[in-house]
Order: sequence, then C-alpha cells, then structure tokens
Amino acid sequence: MKHVPFFICVLFLCSVHLLQAQYHHEWSVFLGVANYQGDLPEPHLELVESRLAGGLIYRWHAHPKWALRSQIIAGRISGDDLHAKSRNSRKFRFSTPLVETGVMLEWKPFGRRSQYFVGRYRPCLSPYLFAGVGVTYARPRPECYRDGMPPEFDPFFREMKQSWFLALPIGLGLRADLHPDLSIGLEVGQRPVFSDLLDGVSVSGNPERDDWYVISGLTLSWMIGTRQYRDINRQ
Repeated sequence: MKHVPFFICVLFLCSVHLLQAQYHHEWSVFLGVANYQGDLPEPHLELVESRLAGGLIYRWHAHPKWALRSQIIAGRISGDDLHAKSRNSRKFRFSTPLVETGVMLEWKPFGRRSQYFVGRYRPCLSPYLFAGVGVTYARPRPECYRDGMPPEFDPFFREMKQSWFLALPIGLGLRADLHPDLSIGLEVGQRPVFSDLLDGVSVSGNPERDDWYVISGLTLSWMIGTRQYRDINRQ
C-alpha cells in the first residue's frame, strides 16, 4: 500500500504527458453566406437572398476525433415577399445585421491520422459533424412597401420586439488537410432560434412556426503550437 501514492503520481504524470502530446490549437477564418427562412419567403431557402457572412473560429483538438469549438460570426439576413409566389402581393420585407457567438463540439468520425508517407506529407479529406449552443444578436426592421398605403399605416404595430435569440448550431463539413499547419474546409450549418421574431414578423405572418437561418461557407485554418505536438496529434 505504501507504493500506491507513487503509482498514482506516475499515472498522473503520464496522463498529463498524453494530454500535452495531444493538445493543440487551431484558428480559422470563415467566409461564406447567411440565409434566412421564416414568415416572408416560401418555405425553402431563397438563394437570391444570400448575404455575406464572415468570422473567426477557434478549435481545441483534445482528441483525434473530438474538438471543442468556439466562434463568432457576423453577417446579414434578409427576406422579401417579392420571391414568394403565394404572398408577393403582401409586399413585406426585412433586413438585419446578425452576430452569432457559440460553443460547440466537433466529431470527426475518421479522426485525424498522420498523413506522412515515406517521409513526405500526404493531404487528405476529413468529414466532420458539429453541434452546440449559441447566442444570436439581430435587430430586424420589417417594412411594408405596398403602393398607395398612407404613411401612418403600420401592419406591424402588434409585433413584439426581440434582439437576442438562443441558437442551436448543427451541421456538417468537409476539410482538406493540405499541410501539417494548413487546412481548408467547406461547411454548412442550420440555426433554429426558437422564436418567430427573427424577421420581426409573427402575428402578421405565421405565428405557429419559428424562424431559423443557415450559415455556409469556406474556412482557412492553421495550427498553433510546436510542430512536435501537432504531428503527435495526427495519429
């Protein structure tokens, strides 16, 4: 029994060493588009309403198959009855800047294996899934542009105002590791917000169905840390 503390210390030191060996950071620049779906367009994404989005992503690769991810993405979403066949005479539209911050977990089903072959690096493709929780800030300002309406007419006077939304990002991606330090990727993720006020229209539209939005685009990623740790983690 007197040797138990010694073995515990050895086990602890080994665990710390393994964690350090697998520990590395990754930063990514994101550039893509944001699309909204709610009360204004048809019940599908309107590609003509795609708006630019960009941001910064940080990943902590604690395991070859798992990564903890945090991000901040800013962009804009919009919608217009002009693109809705069944409601284009209503002539509602909105546009709002959008900022999303979130924390999520990434799962790489095939891990990140070492891509070295006879001393040379060999690029590879790796799919991944992600899911988490986030907070989205938006300030929707709906308007009615119907001709002949008096200036004081406001079809949205019964609508509540909301600027902060709970979001649950969930999606998938595909990354290409081109170099031990550099990767590019493509991903798409849906964000339900559990609110019907992302577009500022609820009572005047369909209050029984919540809004959501999609962010998709490209990532450019690079590793931070010593080459030893980066290479060991790729196993």
